[in-house]
Amino acid sequence: MLSPHEKLICLLIDEIYVNPGLNYKEGKLLGKAENANQQANTIQAFMITSLFSKYEEIVTLVPMKNQTADDLYCQTLKVLQMLNDCKYNVLCLISDNNRINRNMFTQMRQGNLVNCISNPVQPENKLFFLSDTVHLIKSVRNNWFNEKTLGQVLCFPSPDNSSKISLAKLQDLKIFMKQKNQI
Repeated sequence: MLSPHEKLICLLIDEIYVNPGLNYKEGKLLGKAENANQQANTIQAFMITSLFSKYEEIVTLVPMKNQTADDLYCQTLKVLQMLNDCKYNVLCLISDNNRINRNMFTQMRQGNLVNCISNPVQPENKLFFLSDTVHLIKSVRNNWFNEKTLGQVLCFPSPDNSSKISLAKLQDLKIFMKQKNQI
C-alpha cells in the first residue's frame, strides 16, 4: 500500500514499434489496434514512477495503428482519469520529443506556449510537461552525425552570449578522442 506522498507521480509516455501480427491468447485475439480495424504497428506505453519512492509501474500498453496526436491525446486523458480514480496525483507528463508527442502537448496546452496547465482530471492541480533529456541528447547527437555540411558542423548559441553563434565540428571531436586514447 502506497502512502499519499508516494502517490505523487510522473506519467511517462513512449511509443514502441512492433511487427504487426495477431495472437490468440486466453480466449482473446491480441494485436488489433485500438484506433483502427487493423493490426497495430506500435504500442503506446504509459508508465508511472513515484517522485518520493522507488515505486514504478506499467499502467497500460495500447496497440495503435499510425497513431496521431489526437489518438495520443484521447489515450492520455483516459490514463489520467484512471490514475485519478486510483487516487494518484500526476504532477507531470514526460515523453521524448517526437512529433506526435509535441503535437499532443500543444493540443493539451490549447496552443499556448506554457510549461504547465491545470490537470484535466484534477483542475486544482498543475500538470507539467517535460521532455526526456536522454532522448533530447540522442536527438542532438543524431542530428549532428547526420549533418550534411562539410565537417559535420553543429551551430548553437554561445553559452556566454546568446547573440553569438558557436560551432562544433564532429571532426575535431574525433581527433580529440583519437589523441586521448593514445595517451
